[in-house]
Amino acid sequence: MKSKIILILIIVLGLFLRLYDYTARFTYGHDADLVGWVIKDIIVDKHPRLIGQLTSSPGIFIGALYYYIQIPFYWLAHMDPIGVFWLTALTGILSIASMWYVAGPIASFIYAGSWLIATTERDVFPTTPVFLWSIWFFHTFTKLWKGEKKWLYAAAILISLIWHFNLALVFGVPFLVLAVLRNLKSYTFRGLVLPVLLCLVLNLPLIVFETRHGFGQTKALVGTLVGGGENKWKFDQVVQYTLKNANRVFIDHELKVDPWLIPGIVMLGIVALSPWRWFILAWMGMVISFFSINSLPISEYYLNSFTIVWVLGATWILKKMPRVLMLAILAIFAIHNLS
Repeated sequence: MKSKIILILIIVLGLFLRLYDYTARFTYGHDADLVGWVIKDIIVDKHPRLIGQLTSSPGIFIGALYYYIQIPFYWLAHMDPIGVFWLTALTGILSIASMWYVAGPIASFIYAGSWLIATTERDVFPTTPVFLWSIWFFHTFTKLWKGEKKWLYAAAILISLIWHFNLALVFGVPFLVLAVLRNLKSYTFRGLVLPVLLCLVLNLPLIVFETRHGFGQTKALVGTLVGGGENKWKFDQVVQYTLKNANRVFIDHELKVDPWLIPGIVMLGIVALSPWRWFILAWMGMVISFFSINSLPISEYYLNSFTIVWVLGATWILKKMPRVLMLAILAIFAIHNLS
C-alpha cells in the first residue's frame, strides 16, 4: 500500500510538470501544424496515410503511427490541437509507471521530476515517445540476455516502432539480436517464428509503402548508414550535445557548472556499479561514432535515447548513498526542477 501511495505521488509530480499552464505555454510550430493537416486528411478527406513527414535524412519519412494516435485527442477537443494535452498526460503516466516497473521508485522520481524530460513530453512530436521506447528497450534487452524468451515479443514490437518514432533507435537492434543469439539453443522454432511474424505484421505500413514506391526509403537508409554525402568529423559536436542532454536531465542550463561534471560522475557510477556497463558503453559508443563520422546533421533529439542511461546511472549511485544524503539530493533536485 505504501509503495502505491509513493507511485501516485510521483505521478502527480510528473503530471504537474507536464500540464502546468499548458494552454498558455502550448507550442504550435511546424510539427503541430503538419499534424493538424495530416489528421484533417485522414478524418475529413478520408485519405489514410502510410507515412508522416520527411526526416532530416534525405529520402526517409517518419511513420504515420503517432499521427493516428493523436486523432482521438483531436476528436475530444473538437479538432482543436490543444486536445493533445491529454496525450501529454497519458504519455507521462505511462512513462513514469514504466520507469517504476523497470528501475524502481528513485528512477521513477527522477524521470517524473526532470525539467528536460517533462518539457520534451509536453511537446507532442513524433520523437516524443523515444523516452518511453528506451525504457522498455533497456528492460527487454536485459530480459532477453537472461534468457527470458517471452520478451522476444516485446522486442518485435519495439523494432516495429522505430520507423514511427526515430530511426536513430535502430542502433539498439543489434543488441537485441545479440541477446537472442546468446540463448539461441533454448528457443523453439515456434518461439522464434511467431515474434518475427508479429514484427512483419506490425511493419506492414512500411512494407506496403516501400513496395509501392520502389523501396526508395530503404535505399536512402542504406545510403545514410554507409555515410553517403560529404562526411564531416563531428565528434566534438556530438559529445557536446550528449553532455548538454545529460546535464539538462538534472539541472537548468543556466547553472554554470563544468559540462563534464554530472555526466562524468554518472558514467563513473555506471562503470563501477552497473552489471550492464558493457552494454551501455557499447550502445552509446556505436551511436556517438555513427553521428561523428556520418554526414547526417546532428540534433539533440537523435540522442534522446541516452536519457534512460543518465536516469539509471544516477539511480545506481543514489542507492549506494546513506539514506539521509540520498533523500537530501532528491529533494534539492525536485525543488530546482520545479522552480
